[in-house]
Amino acid sequence: MDNERKKALRAQYEQRKPDMGIVCWQNGENMWIAISKDANADYNGSLFQL
Repeated sequence: MDNERKKALRAQYEQRKPDMGIVCWQNGENMWIAISKDANADYNGSLFQL
C-alpha cells in the first residue's frame, strides 16, 4: 500500500463520527448499562472478551 493511500485512510478514520449512546448487556436477570462514546467498538470488544 502506498503512503498516500495510508494517509488518506488514516485521515478518513480520524474524521469519522462514532455512534454515541447507551450500551446494555443482559444475561438472564443480570443487566449492565454503560455510557459509550463509540457503541460499535464497545460491542465488538465485549464480543471478543466473551
